[in-house]
Amino acid sequence: MIRKKIFRSVYSLWAVSFALISCIPGSTQNKVQQRERLILQITFSALFNQHLQPPEANLLFSNRVFEKALENFDVSRRFFLKSDIDEFSGFKGSMVKLMKEGDVALFERMYERIQKRISEAERLAFAILDEPFQFNKKEIYETDELKSDFAKNQKELDIKWRKYLKYRVLVRLYESVDHDTLGETMPEITAEAEMEARNKEKEQMKEWFDMLKEMDRNDWFGQYINAYAHNFDPHTEYYPPQRQEDFEIEMTGQFEGIGAQLVSRDGYVTIERIVPGSASWRQGELEEGDKILRVTQENGESVDVTGMNIQKVVKLIRGKKGTTVTLTVRKADGSRRDISIVRDVVEMEAAFARSAISEYNGKKIGYIRLPKFYVDFYKETNRNCALDMRAEVERLKNEGVEGIIIDLRNNGGGTLEGAIDIAGLFIPSGPVVQVKATGQQARVLSDRDPSIVYDGPLVILVNHFSASASEIFAAAMQDYGRAIIVGSNKTFGKGTVQNMLDFDRAVNFAGREFRPLGSLKITIQKYYRINGGTPQLKGVTPDVIFPDQYSYIDFGERELKNAIAYSEISPAPFNRWTQNNTFPKAIQNARERIENNPKFILMDQYARWLADNREKSSISLRFEDYVSYQRMLKERATKYKDVYVSTDSIPFNIPGSTVDELTRKGDDLREWKKWVGDLSRDVQLQEALKVIYDMR
Repeated sequence: MIRKKIFRSVYSLWAVSFALISCIPGSTQNKVQQRERLILQITFSALFNQHLQPPEANLLFSNRVFEKALENFDVSRRFFLKSDIDEFSGFKGSMVKLMKEGDVALFERMYERIQKRISEAERLAFAILDEPFQFNKKEIYETDELKSDFAKNQKELDIKWRKYLKYRVLVRLYESVDHDTLGETMPEITAEAEMEARNKEKEQMKEWFDMLKEMDRNDWFGQYINAYAHNFDPHTEYYPPQRQEDFEIEMTGQFEGIGAQLVSRDGYVTIERIVPGSASWRQGELEEGDKILRVTQENGESVDVTGMNIQKVVKLIRGKKGTTVTLTVRKADGSRRDISIVRDVVEMEAAFARSAISEYNGKKIGYIRLPKFYVDFYKETNRNCALDMRAEVERLKNEGVEGIIIDLRNNGGGTLEGAIDIAGLFIPSGPVVQVKATGQQARVLSDRDPSIVYDGPLVILVNHFSASASEIFAAAMQDYGRAIIVGSNKTFGKGTVQNMLDFDRAVNFAGREFRPLGSLKITIQKYYRINGGTPQLKGVTPDVIFPDQYSYIDFGERELKNAIAYSEISPAPFNRWTQNNTFPKAIQNARERIENNPKFILMDQYARWLADNREKSSISLRFEDYVSYQRMLKERATKYKDVYVSTDSIPFNIPGSTVDELTRKGDDLREWKKWVGDLSRDVQLQEALKVIYDMR
């Protein structure tokens, strides 16, 4: 079905491109403009004809696209003046018309103006940094640029840049002090320290402006088109042509370094996915949704990457194996954090399903960690998540376990077929998920194997980062009444399907001279639960809820602009699992324990504090105020540092058959021993053990 959809998409775009190419007035436009016109019109056709839920092409949509274009070009609002915006506003109500006709007039004007403003800002920044800053007077800087407006005149712009650079120098001064040695003593700023901080900032600014000036017309045109694409939904995106190496980085996230997939969103390079088994996955602090603000190398070189082209950020993050890169990120809760990661290759074994066993109150409980729903399309590892899960379930059955916990925390999804096949391990044949495109009947995708590999007590552990295929599997088990779901108050909430359209395949012979044209990732379908609801926006709500740092803030799909709306369709016919009469009591017992667990009480307090302080983005530029504020944040961080780590230990062990296999292969058991050691103090996992014990 999906392959047929792609074929029809490409065929229809080819037909459109034939008409477009034939009418391009070569005498009035140069080749670059002709190519941009073609890309605009192909994108227009694809978006409005192939998208799952295209918006109305009205004035409201046109205005939103215009505002997004301004944001994509100048998210910091430190380049354009209000007079520039007034000039551009003549096109505000005509954005749909411009795209449909392939008119690049607004893009031309914005592109020329941003080049001019970048050069002016560079001269201004160095002039400001030539003069010392005074940090003893009360002055407020707004760190959330979108809360401020564009400067009305050059004087206002000068003030913006002065406060911005003063803030950056202030941070450098703070970081240059050994706060552990000082204790509660307030550090002093010397003239030498202030000058050194400014000089370092000059070096940083030179690198930053050089990178901005390296962005070519193609990069800016991609930003312009994505003002349209991102107004359809946050997962629909145009990818401009680029070198094959960078293209593979963008598509797969499998670059050597930290092992994360990045996406440009709202002017920030954002973590879209953590690659299981990678350096960042093992380090544990980097999370999906983190916005990268700064990249610092091992030698101390630091680059502000706000508003930077994603390929430039990737180059900064990549490096030799064994070296350290520090990412300064803004968390979904609004806090800033420096995360140091040692660059390394992906450890493949850590990315696959693995199991452990715990003895709890005389009962053997099995545990399976599934980092993602993987399948090896390239036959390099010959691994398949469903086959691996079957093997681990059978391994645990052979060990005599009386219940199994499946851990899907931080599992961002993967293959849909894998989710269906894994669901089939725990139910007889029946529907697992529904898929629907606009204007078409829903398709019910089912497990067709009547056999059940495991019919005992089952708990599924999720969190806010459990997405897509994870949500499909967890939702199916919940709808069947097959498992108790425990975890964060909601999962991620991504219930849509995307396809890639290669524009080079969409043009006929007449358009070949304009290649490469780039590609479009476009949302074409939506997943639905078998009960008729969808994970989209709402996610999966567990039966037993743990408080965590995101409990009181919108997170995941819900916080993304223009996310596809929640909807419902008719449920698929299915038979609920009947061996679940112990569920109500087990769920009630868990809720009572959580209410009285000191760790969960502490986490709830932390979550409330984060929610209350999330919108507080203004900061004092007075040095003493800044030091006091940072000390308060450090105190909070120390208080809540080990909130997920239990003071009590419930031991986990490596299954005997696993030890035998690893020994035969000559593998080192140290990593496995560390893994089960960490499991033994996981406060959420300990509660999951108690839940499954009550299900016996």
